[in-house]
Amino acid sequence: MTDGFDIKIGRSNNTNRRIKELQTGNSQPLKIIGAIETHIPEGSYHRDVGHWHCPGGGKEWFQGVKPVIRYVAMCLNVPENYVKTLIKKPSQRAGHLRVVR
Repeated sequence: MTDGFDIKIGRSNNTNRRIKELQTGNSQPLKIIGAIETHIPEGSYHRDVGHWHCPGGGKEWFQGVKPVIRYVAMCLNVPENYVKTLIKKPSQRAGHLRVVR
């Protein structure tokens, strides 16, 4: 899922309900990037991209930077450009400063 700037990596048994819950607290429209069925613990995915964790974004939000975009595309088995088209440039985020490591 993305708000157009950051990427949320998480799991849900009811994706529609979850996106509605998250949308309430987010000023940007949320979009589903993709979904997979897996038995891999969610924390494994978080550790793989932990270096790009969003400060103050909870444990499931990561910066929409190239390594995270590449990782998400690989996990979803979709072209990197597909994920990239859903992410805006950090400079387009009004009133927010992003830290890119």
